[in-house]
Amino acid sequence: MDFGEQRLTRSDQHFFLNSTEVRGIQDVNLNYDNNAVPLKHLGMVNSRFLPVGPQVGSLDLNYLLISSDQFINYTGNSSFNGFLVKNKNNVIENFGFTDAYLTSYNFACSVGQIPSVAISATTFGNMGRIASGEAPTNFAAIPSSTLSDLTISNAGSIDINMNGFNNNKVESFGLSITTERNPIYKLNKKYPNSVQVNWPVQIEADFQIGGRDYTPQNLRMFPQNTTNGNLIINVKDYQSHNNIISFI
Repeated sequence: MDFGEQRLTRSDQHFFLNSTEVRGIQDVNLNYDNNAVPLKHLGMVNSRFLPVGPQVGSLDLNYLLISSDQFINYTGNSSFNGFLVKNKNNVIENFGFTDAYLTSYNFACSVGQIPSVAISATTFGNMGRIASGEAPTNFAAIPSSTLSDLTISNAGSIDINMNGFNNNKVESFGLSITTERNPIYKLNKKYPNSVQVNWPVQIEADFQIGGRDYTPQNLRMFPQNTTNGNLIINVKDYQSHNNIISFI
């Protein structure tokens, strides 16, 4: 993101999801694609470009889970807006996007690391310097991050439960949610009339745990005798043991 020649530090950059500041951001990549071709004809003097497809943008974002997770609620039908600003008192100077839909959500945690999340999204609205009318009117009124508000988990504060089996000796854990989107356009419209989910939503989970008091199933029992049930993962703060996020 180019804010001129002045060097920016991390304290000068803020990312907002709608009107909430997201903490723990590591990197943000924003791109957009204009599908256009030159109009060619006999006698032409100057080129003119015409759109030949939808104008969409893409977002890739990575962050550490050091507070409540703001993006997990957007794996369904809801869209969101985002704004990257260098000055919370200046709404106009921003790089933002509107009407974004999450396409992938990846949670990862392992021993000795703070849980991290990587998300990807497609924007069907606008991207670039967003007009003040489409952005929150007062970023400065939104509280900044403070160390006392941070919630951090470690390997001993994550537990897994499935069909009565419980183990808190988790060495690593990963969860991915893939939501394919299908925008529906109408003639003479720049924006999609609706953005639908291509069901089913694919969810994958993998984890590595210590083998205390666990008897694995026999290899030859699969797939005739498979075990189905609810998988519950609780990620807690390592000091207070308050829940940060749960996956069910």
